[in-house]
Amino acid sequence: MKRRLRVYKKTVSIVNETAIGMYESLVGNKKGFLLESYDKNYDRLKLYMQKLADIAHENEQKIDTGNIELDAILNNKINEAQDSNIKTETDITIPAGIIKDGYDIAVILGNILDNAIRASLECDEKERSININIKYNRGVMSILVMNAYDNNINVTKNVLPVTTKDDSFEHGIGLANVRNTVEKYHGELIIKTENKKFIADIILYI
Repeated sequence: MKRRLRVYKKTVSIVNETAIGMYESLVGNKKGFLLESYDKNYDRLKLYMQKLADIAHENEQKIDTGNIELDAILNNKINEAQDSNIKTETDITIPAGIIKDGYDIAVILGNILDNAIRASLECDEKERSININIKYNRGVMSILVMNAYDNNINVTKNVLPVTTKDDSFEHGIGLANVRNTVEKYHGELIIKTENKKFIADIILYI
């Protein structure tokens, strides 16, 4: 029960963090925003994020696909990575309005990108990198995230990785939560390492 509660709080935290990050980057106010305010009211959170997106159109925004939650989580995490001197590259081509459940996409990308950022920070600065590739074709969305890592993660193809770091429990919970969400869409999550890159390859049927 305690583990399930921790997973739930982590999921809510990711969605909340996305909104906070957008809010801080756009209007610079860090006060008065509580996780509990949006804990069980996704409609309210979506409306709030829509307002942030409207503001973002008046400011520089790296990602603008027309899918509000996707754009919010990507812009927030890319900014976070670049603030830590992590090189980021993106290739994203999806239709506007294709994301129907922004909460699920926040769970998937929030956890995957959190893991990518943490792993990259363990590398020498010149080696830090994250590549994000998202495509959509005839009801199928593919998400490919590749990041540098420092060889402290043991990965067997299609099995959740084991890390020797202190945050291994949170890392495992995050990827397990991603897998559970992917399965809701009858999709697939493949994880592997290749050429000193940690790779998360996701297929969703939406």
